Amino acid sequence: MQYLVDPKQTEFQSEIKRLDGDQVQFADTIIYPGGGGQPQDHAWLTQGDQRFDIQAIDDTNTYTLDHPITDHVTPIFQHINGAQRQQNCQYHTLLHLIAAIASKAGAKVSSNQIAQDHARIELQFESAELAEGFTQEQLAKAVHEAIQAQAEVSARMVQRHAMADESEHVRTLVSMIPEAVTEVRLVKIAGFDEEACAGTHVQNTAEIPEPITFEWHRKGAKKRRIKVMLPTV
Repeated sequence: MQYLVDPKQTEFQSEIKRLDGDQVQFADTIIYPGGGGQPQDHAWLTQGDQRFDIQAIDDTNTYTLDHPITDHVTPIFQHINGAQRQQNCQYHTLLHLIAAIASKAGAKVSSNQIAQDHARIELQFESAELAEGFTQEQLAKAVHEAIQAQAEVSARMVQRHAMADESEHVRTLVSMIPEAVTEVRLVKIAGFDEEACAGTHVQNTAEIPEPITFEWHRKGAKKRRIKVMLPTV
């Protein structure tokens, strides 16, 4: 999908596969449909001087619009809110960094979510002792160092059956990937992390703005919920 090829692209024209009243499906798209904790893009279509707001996206990437398209000739363009996309990319890469840092302290991610003005991640530690030993100050310092390292963020595709050979340096367990998925996209933060992911990311950790605000919540002896907030412009 084009949103994975160029996450910074905010306007795109693609071939229409199906057009039926207020529903349209494209051959390709810059619009992220939502998933993996990352919200759906705020997106709309234009055709000449007409605007069509996208009300819903289904699992076939068919868009339901606020009113039907009646002109089947004039080209249709996709648009997304670039500021929202950039912030989602920043938060998504930040969550990967936190997960990678926490994994070295004996934690696994149980859930994560990106919201409009913050993101959160829940960590499940192997023991209460490991949870107590992982501090907010330690995490903040490690995240800051990763951002200052200006680490490149890249992606590659691998076959699902080859994931077992990647187990030494890829955090995602092959058993966690649905069997119907035959090709897996791995997102790598150079020197820090590599994980299966179908979301959008920044191209370098230096694109994550600082200072970052951390809120730390105990959810039991072995569980921590961390809320992060990027600075507002």
